[in-house]
Amino acid sequence: AYDADAPFKRVLNKDGQAINAKDVQYYYVNNVLTKELDTTKPGTHQVRIVIANALGKWVYSEPAEVMVKADLTAIFAKDMSYKVGDTYDPAAGFIKAIDADGVAVPFSPELSWTEDNRPIDMTKPGQHTVYYGLPNSSGALIVQKTTVSVEPIDVTLTVVREQSFGKVILGSADTQRYWQKDKPVVVTDDGQRGWRLVAAINQTTHSDFRAYVFVGDQSFDQGSLLISEGIGSQIVSDTKEKSAFVHINYAKVKTPRSDDAQIKWMLEPSVKEVGE
Repeated sequence: AYDADAPFKRVLNKDGQAINAKDVQYYYVNNVLTKELDTTKPGTHQVRIVIANALGKWVYSEPAEVMVKADLTAIFAKDMSYKVGDTYDPAAGFIKAIDADGVAVPFSPELSWTEDNRPIDMTKPGQHTVYYGLPNSSGALIVQKTTVSVEPIDVTLTVVREQSFGKVILGSADTQRYWQKDKPVVVTDDGQRGWRLVAAINQTTHSDFRAYVFVGDQSFDQGSLLISEGIGSQIVSDTKEKSAFVHINYAKVKTPRSDDAQIKWMLEPSVKEVGE
């Protein structure tokens, strides 16, 4: 609001006593008799007053210039995504803020608040409304609304690119070859979401090779096979007996052969492949 006393440092009446704008009868804004000045839009205005001196003559003040500047108050923020268990940081969603004069305002905690003024629960998935704001020159709050998403931790699968099962001597009683322990298959499920791991023979040098690759007593010529399922992280290749995991059994092979294949691992929600 406009302060009618602001343009003048000191005003004395005919008796030499200081007076305020409310005591001045002839107060002009842009040559209009009024004490009101439009502060809703930028502009320059001239203000002057007329008072009587001790001799009863009218004394005119020099014009005082009043400038109404544009209020540049603004704040900018962005939506943020976190994983369950992360630490929420309101400063991360803050882009910038400027005050009424266009001067940059650094982030401080009071510039941000949640919809219900409660801390964001980072222990479970969900969406939360977060506001960023600061007052303008009139005291009105300039606000930017954002969304903070807390997402479940991804379930991931780690497998080696290659796995060699070695050689089998034709006619030998030792016909089975097992997964190498130094090349683990690992499911990471830090968010305890639960998972199901399935595998299939995707490509082979010989179409009948699927009949010699087993999980337990089931061969891949039956199609996709369940490898394991559970909740939480697990080294799948270590938690099962070697014969219960992917292995080769050449007991029924009668002639020399060399096989190469690709296993397709399917983990909800990710899929990876490994060459054998």
